[in-house]
Amino acid sequence: MLQVDLNAIYLIDPRWFWDSITLVADIGFIHVGEVTPVSGPDPAVTSTDLTYSRDASAYTLVAFTAVNNVFSGWDLQVPLAVQGVISGHSSLLGGFGSLGGNGDMRMSLGATFTRLQRLSIGAAYNAYLGSGDYTDRPLADRDFVSFNVKYGF
Repeated sequence: MLQVDLNAIYLIDPRWFWDSITLVADIGFIHVGEVTPVSGPDPAVTSTDLTYSRDASAYTLVAFTAVNNVFSGWDLQVPLAVQGVISGHSSLLGGFGSLGGNGDMRMSLGATFTRLQRLSIGAAYNAYLGSGDYTDRPLADRDFVSFNVKYGF
């Protein structure tokens, strides 16, 4: 099995509306080479068939926008993430995280307020895009909101 991953990070200088924007892009490809024959209950029957695709690819795009001192002593970070399958259904389960097969796509938008670089309070909305499919997109229609609080000592 061959897994190739290409990443890029780009930083955008401060402007009037933000203090920094960090853009992250990731594209991955998984290829299954030679498959060892496997026997089932009947040793005379062997198979080299894959349940999923021999080749699969996916992407992730993330943007972190930071605004310092939005309120006195409070900084704001707004992450936006989009990820999806370009083609195939990875035979390496979990190779693309929670993404499944063709048409699987996720999106997330959040906001985190940080007080004096110690206390962080955040929330995010996570959406599963696309219609459900038992084989390719079993996690469709499971949107959720998350909340978190963190304190650094």
